[in-house]
This record gives sequence, C-alpha cells and structure tokens, in this order.
Amino acid sequence: MNSVPNGAETPTGSIALSLSASLLESLKKAPFEGQVATVSRKAANLLDPQGQVISLVAPEVGNGPFSIVLPPSAWGSALLQPGDAVRADHRWLRLPEQWIDLRQARSWSAKLSLPYRYHRLPRAFRLSVDRELRPFAAWPSPLAVPPTSAPSTSAPSTPEVRRTPPRLWQAPLKRAADDLQRALAAGQQGLEQAVEQLIGLGPGLTPSGDDYLLGTMVAVALLNPERSSHGRATTAAEKGTQESQGKNLENNLNAAVLARLDAGAPGRRTSTTALSAAFLVAASRNEVSEPWHDLLDAMATGCLEDLPHHLEALESKGASSGRDALAGFAQTLLGDHSFASKNHSLQASKASPAVVATS
Repeated sequence: MNSVPNGAETPTGSIALSLSASLLESLKKAPFEGQVATVSRKAANLLDPQGQVISLVAPEVGNGPFSIVLPPSAWGSALLQPGDAVRADHRWLRLPEQWIDLRQARSWSAKLSLPYRYHRLPRAFRLSVDRELRPFAAWPSPLAVPPTSAPSTSAPSTPEVRRTPPRLWQAPLKRAADDLQRALAAGQQGLEQAVEQLIGLGPGLTPSGDDYLLGTMVAVALLNPERSSHGRATTAAEKGTQESQGKNLENNLNAAVLARLDAGAPGRRTSTTALSAAFLVAASRNEVSEPWHDLLDAMATGCLEDLPHHLEALESKGASSGRDALAGFAQTLLGDHSFASKNHSLQASKASPAVVATS
C-alpha cells in the first residue's frame, strides 16, 4: 500500500465532509494503520492492532465521536471489503481505490457542552420531557431486540444480520438494567458488578447492554449537579471542600466502564466488540454522536415541539442501538438518581416502580 502523501504530492480523490475533532487530534499525534473490520450499506469501521476505531459513514448517518463523513461520490465508489488495508494521518485517508482529503473537512466536536443543570429547567418542561421519554423506559421489549437464530456476542459483517430471539435476551438484559438502576440509586454500591453484567450483553456490533449503558452515561452526566457552567465536573478545589472524587457518581460510573473494558490483555478492549468499546470510551469523555447533541440542545432550549423528531432520529440508529440507548437514558432520567437533589422525591413519586429502584 502506498504511504500517505507528503506535502509535495497532490493525489486525486474526494474531500471528506467532516470528521471528529478528537479523531483529528489523535491522527496529528500518530498515523492510523489498520484494516477494514466491518462494512454495511452506510458505514465501514476501520480497526488498528491497538483497538482504535475509525468509522467511515455516509452523510445521512452524520457525525460521531470517531467518524469521518464521506461525500456520496466517495462512499459509492469506496468498494471496501473486510480485511482491506487502510492508512490515515491528519491530512489524508488512504483507501484501496482512492485517497480521501481530510485537510478541508469540517472539524466537528463530539463533546457535550452540558452548560445547564437538568433540575434547573422549569418543572413544567421537565414533566413534558418525562412524558416524551416514558415510552422508551419500557425496556427490553419485543421491539427493542430484533429476532435471530441464536445469541452471540460476536460481531457480524453487517448490522442486517443482527437478529436475536427476544426471549433469549429479555431476562438477562432486564436483570442487568435493574441492577444498574439500583446501583445508581444507592450511589455506588453494586455499580461495578452491574456494569460488568451489561457490557457485552447481547448481539451485534454494539450489544444491547452496551447501548443501554451508553444512554445511562449520558443521563448521569446530564443529572450531575457537580458541574461548572462549562459543562465539566467541578473539582474538590473549585468547590472549596475535601469531598472525594469517589462521591461523584458520574466519575464512578465512567471508571467502572473503563475498568471493565480494560479487563483483558493490556491495550486491548476485550469485554465487548471493538466498535462498542470505542463508543463507551468516548461516552466516558462525554463524547457522543450528533443526534444526542440535537436532543440535549432541544432540552436545554425548551424546544418541546422538536423533542419527538430528535427522539425518533436517535431511535432509528442501527438495528436496535438507538432504542436500547434511549432506554438507558429514559430509565435513568425518570428514575432521577439526582445525587441528593431536592427534586428526588418529585421524580421518584411519578416514575414506574419497574423503572425506579429505591435505595
């Protein structure tokens, strides 16, 4: 395979539409050398020996935490096959049949700003959000996990073959989700065990348990009152107290996820698929796909009329990934594990006992 061109070379090819800002920074530090891992109609996932993932996606898929959005012309002519060698730096992406110019691509930040506290939103608006989210909290359901022949945690070559009988996954998914919600309600007790149950649980490129966990991580970040106006968790020094980081539920959840993902050979994410691990690692940094940004922006600005559209956009992602992630988001937000928020009793009283676990 030819090397990535230097500044004196101007190969012909397409110009990427956009790419993740964090991916761009990573490519500036070290080039990517790997191969095509999976290919579907609208996405191809690249994987290197260290477990780094790059997703090449069609414009209708949109931006993601480690994505490069290709123009329709490049996507249609890519002709990628699993095992194809690929290489990239911050200027170029080398595919088997063409070069992709990254220099003029728009840099898109996957980082959630989270500039507000959910509990400071008007009560009437929060109740309206709850009503929109409540249908997604009924999970797992026959519609949430599509049918297939047998359970497997291995990644198929395309999402279209991700089909699993609901009865094979309903009980373990519900049990693991309930355990996680109980752990969140307790503040920390049982959190690591609940995360361990969920990660890798289910079929497909991103198992249902992982998707549920990702949605939960987004909700916990949104509910975290220990945030500055810049959307990051405040430090003990900023608060002027000696409160330990261990009391921060968001940090504890993220740490439990990362610890479970690293519970294998050094440098490898072995508890689930490489793609799913990449999404969870990104979520631990509050980096998520564009539909999440659209949904939370609508919540922050009080655009109730836009919520159904953004929820539908999220729900449509993957075979069931969007629906599974929204379940974690909805159950956690409705459960309102609010870190001793004054609003806890209000939210808990109106949430379903099947969704809310009491400590």
